[in-house]
Amino acid sequence: MSRQRVQHIVDSYELSGKEPLEFQRQLETLLQTWDIARVELALCEVLVQSWLRVPLPRGTAFLQLTAALLQAWETGLAEPSLTPIQFQRITGLESSFKATESALEAEQELPAMVRERPSKPLPS
Repeated sequence: MSRQRVQHIVDSYELSGKEPLEFQRQLETLLQTWDIARVELALCEVLVQSWLRVPLPRGTAFLQLTAALLQAWETGLAEPSLTPIQFQRITGLESSFKATESALEAEQELPAMVRERPSKPLPS
């Protein structure tokens, strides 16, 4: 089931790029090296970090960024910055991690309209 969640994120944002076989090989290496929930979170964090880049990194370049982020978390050079709610909004999946205190504090600094999900769709 967890691998399906990762694949959902990859497919939703078309992250495999033009090298789908090499991308899948490298993704499999990440999934064997790191906890699957951490990989999910790292994919989502790299998406957020790359959001304004045109074009959005895809393929093996995206996985290289993901691997570097996982390594930074492992060594303590960085920590996850997304909250479970943010993860859900980006991926459409329930989060399988707990937010760090700094992520929760940062979320509390956001205006309420950004933090809270609208109860009904916004007008177009």
